[in-house]
Amino acid sequence: TSAKALGLGTLVMNTGSGIANISVGSGIAMFNNDTIQQVTTAISVVGINSISECADMNYSIGTGLSSGIITVYSPGLYEIIYAATISKTVGSTPQDCTVRLSRNGAGTLTGSIVNSIHFDATNASDNTASGAALLVNLDAGDNIRMSVSSSLSGGNNCSVIARGARIVIKKIGPKRGVAGS
Repeated sequence: TSAKALGLGTLVMNTGSGIANISVGSGIAMFNNDTIQQVTTAISVVGINSISECADMNYSIGTGLSSGIITVYSPGLYEIIYAATISKTVGSTPQDCTVRLSRNGAGTLTGSIVNSIHFDATNASDNTASGAALLVNLDAGDNIRMSVSSSLSGGNNCSVIARGARIVIKKIGPKRGVAGS
């Protein structure tokens, strides 16, 4: 069998320097939230608004009303790892919180729904982290959003804790499979 390329290679040579840089068009970035966000019965985009120090220029993150929207600049197969830590600090009624990813604001990416169950927070906070990893074919300009909702609102509300939501996105090669053919 033959090996598959990880991406389009770009060779840069500096004459006389003895240095050759080869890029395979990949990239990695980690984004997170820096504020507490209340979770209600309405599906809302998690305010992913902070980029970690390990990010490259293959991605951007929206600000203002577009906060929480991550845009990719290069088509390919991507690995997306995400998680959210949700805290219930008040209320005694059990509730479910659902975290999901969407592409371009439409629908839910297959396999991205994860749930956390929260019980009585009368005596202590009930914190639960849940997440998943996906392989997704993306086009240049596609955007990814993490959304969250709860089975209850009001006095039994949960919240995504500050720095508790994170998305790691990594380009691992050209599009693959039926959707990438």
